[in-house]
Amino acid sequence: MRHSLKTGLSFGLTSGIITTIGLMVGLNSGTHSKLVVIGGIDISFRTISGKSNKNSSIVSEQKPRL
Repeated sequence: MRHSLKTGLSFGLTSGIITTIGLMVGLNSGTHSKLVVIGGIDISFRTISGKSNKNSSIVSEQKPRL
């Protein structure tokens, strides 16, 4: 695996974990509801997944064919 890919993957994973923990703490302190925390995480993952799929398809379309 290339070094730049490892760096990007580890940065993205770390960023995602920190963001998710922040979301959990914020929603829990504001509502004290487990359902709201779980719903917030679910919505967050669905949004991230949709944007990730969109970005990867854009990159693949812009990549020159060999």
